[in-house]
Amino acid sequence: MEVDDLYRHANSLSLRPDEFRECFEKDASKAVDADVELAHTLKVFSTPTFFVGERLAAGTVKVRRRIVGAIDVTSIRKELNTILNEPSR
Repeated sequence: MEVDDLYRHANSLSLRPDEFRECFEKDASKAVDADVELAHTLKVFSTPTFFVGERLAAGTVKVRRRIVGAIDVTSIRKELNTILNEPSR
């Protein structure tokens, strides 16, 4: 899809063309690009993806589990309890 296709599609959805163009051409698209790059670095290819871990003294986070996909609250609790009962590594 080309940029002009996006503008045409925005118009077909009755979005305000001037505001859409301004938003698209400003830093907003750069922020989205940065988020996509970070997602690829973290190997996040779908939503939701949750990272569960522990905060280290240096202010970083040690990821203990990555949960991918929509899961119910019971499953999330089970994952969290499993992590809490594991010895720290």
